[in-house]
Amino acid sequence: MPARRLFPVGQRQLCRPAKGLLHHRKRGSCSSTYNANVHRYPKAAEQLALRAQRYNAGIVKAEQLAAEGKVLIVAPDDTCGIKTLTRDQEALKKMYAKGLHDAEAIRDFIK
Repeated sequence: MPARRLFPVGQRQLCRPAKGLLHHRKRGSCSSTYNANVHRYPKAAEQLALRAQRYNAGIVKAEQLAAEGKVLIVAPDDTCGIKTLTRDQEALKKMYAKGLHDAEAIRDFIK
């Protein structure tokens, strides 16, 4: 859920970026989808064209709120070289253990 929607609920909220690491997306990262649909669905294509810009604005806002202590971003500091669709059990166990360790910050944040 975008931080801008979470924040009005209360002053101290938890948020987690869907992709894990906070990173900015390149403009036009969905240009093939945009080009394929621009004539049939112009409004949807327009929104797709703005997707990276909105995502990056959300990342900047989340980082700002985290710096103010209003949100806690729970995300791995490193993906350990794991690809999105990996089936490597050892790598997945390593990331799971990393997540358990990082989640300890939640308890301190909500107190």
